[in-house]
Formats: sequence, C-alpha cells, structure tokens
Amino acid sequence: MKRLLTESDKVTVCFLGNSGIGKSTLLNALAAGANQILPAGGIGPLTAQATEVHYSPSPSFHVTYHPRNHLWKVAFGLESRLNHQQKSAKKALDTKADGNERLDQENELQMVLDEDTKQEVLAAAQHVAPTENDAPNHDPMEAEIKQAKQIITGNQFSNKPLHYLVDALRLACDYKPRWHSSIDDEDMKRIERIKKLLKDTKENRTYTRNQENDPRAFLEDMKDHAAGFLSPLINRIEVGWPSKVLESGSFLLIYLALELLKILIVMLQNTMFAKRLEPSSLWLIVQGRPNPPSSFCDPAAIGIDLSVLLTIQKAILVPC
Repeated sequence: MKRLLTESDKVTVCFLGNSGIGKSTLLNALAAGANQILPAGGIGPLTAQATEVHYSPSPSFHVTYHPRNHLWKVAFGLESRLNHQQKSAKKALDTKADGNERLDQENELQMVLDEDTKQEVLAAAQHVAPTENDAPNHDPMEAEIKQAKQIITGNQFSNKPLHYLVDALRLACDYKPRWHSSIDDEDMKRIERIKKLLKDTKENRTYTRNQENDPRAFLEDMKDHAAGFLSPLINRIEVGWPSKVLESGSFLLIYLALELLKILIVMLQNTMFAKRLEPSSLWLIVQGRPNPPSSFCDPAAIGIDLSVLLTIQKAILVPC
C-alpha cells in the first residue's frame, strides 16, 4: 500500500475472485478502515455487475441499470419453465390440467425480446433433470430463478414457489398476474419500487445518490443496489468515498467472478480502452481460495490466454 500511495499516476487495482471469497471485505478494509463502503458477504454469482470505488469528498454512488428487457427476459424464462412443467404434468397424467388455457396463450413478456433470445430462453426453460442419481444436473435457469427470488423477496434463497415469482415479476413488468398468487406486502413494496425504477429509467438508465444529511438512508439505498433486491438489475455501480487511499489517485475495480478476467483481457486488447486505462500502471489482484479445485488455478480451464497480461508492467498476483 505504501508503494501505491507514492505512485505519481492514477493506479488501477482490480480485485477478481469467486463469489463470497472476500473481495468486498478486503476493499472495505483498504479504502475505509472501520467503515463499510460496500456490503460484504456477496449474494452469489447472480450478475456480471462491476463495482468501481474512487475518491469523493463526500459519500455517493452512481449506478447504470441493465436495459429494461433484462427483467422481461427473466420473467419470460420463469413463466416458460412454469408452462413447461404444467404441460409435462398434463402429459404424465394424461388428463386436462387445470388452467390449461394459459399454456398456449401469447406471452406478452416475449414481445420485447429478439428471436435469438426467445429461443435461448425457451431451450433453457425445457431443461429436464437426468433420471440417474449420479448424473450431473446443471439447470441452465438456476441463475435466473435466484435473480427472481432476489428481486422479489430480497433473498436469493427464498422458498417462494415458481408461480409466485412469475406473478410478482409480471406485476413488476406492469402486466396482470396469471397464476392466482397472493403477493406479500413487503414484496409488493419492492415491486412498486421496481415499477417506478423502470418508468424513470425508460430514457435514462442511470441513478445517482449523495449522502447529504441522511447517512443511514444513503447506506440502505446503496445496499439495496449493491447487494440487495435491485442488484440483479444493475450493470455497474460506482461508489465515491472520502478515503485517504483513494485520494492518492488509486482507482479500484471489484468484479464478482474470476471468469470476468476474460472481459478484462478483451478490454486490454482494445486500443481505445488501453489508452484510457494506461495498462502500464494497472495493478491486478487475484484472490485465491485456501483449497481451490485444480481448475480454479488453471488458465486453460477457463479459456484465458494469460500472455496478454504481459502488457501489464506492474501487477500484484496473489496466487491460489
């Protein structure tokens, strides 16, 4: 850190590592000491959200939301899965399932999606778990289901059933529910906020908040965005904090998943980005786990050509 503070140019520090490994905890300790500028503990690999922390005379944050169709895609995927489950149940029972009329209805949620996205979602929705006990079962919609639970209930491990999540997402997208769910009051508060957010960001997908005279409300709002129910809707969050370390010119980036190193490398290969970032002053910190699987440390396992990183003249690599 002493070397960082003596750098004459702005220094970029990237934290990369698996979810929950301690990136936010380390960043909080480095930049804010006893204070907590980012919620630690993580919510799992639900998003490709990047978080940037830089110096600011007073606490603030600025977010860029995903396009509106991001939520529509999640809702359409879950409803397609629900439809598929009902069709499968009907076929297994060889009888007319209750509410069959909605299985073949045109789904309004797909109207904002392009054809490739629709086909991708439908393929994932029709996933069938293997019947063998020892066969691997990766549900391609697992992340979307967790996102829906996080958005609606604020808890990705919620036990709310699929039909409840679908009806709640339909309400958030400003459509009528179809599955006769009774939505909890607390979840309705989140839904109403999401509806307002979608309306406000129809033209501008950004939101900025300064601490001003209410630090408690500011921190709660930042938590909702960084690791709460709004986090799956966010593409990027930038936090300004009055930190001595940051005041020296350090510029910190925290990514949620090690696999996003691929994105960093692609950006470094981009001439315009390289000129802006000045890779020669980039510091890269990769956090490892105490007992990681062999694939965690194997560049070939995640398809990364680490030779690109040779363009970085200054790098701190914390090995696995």
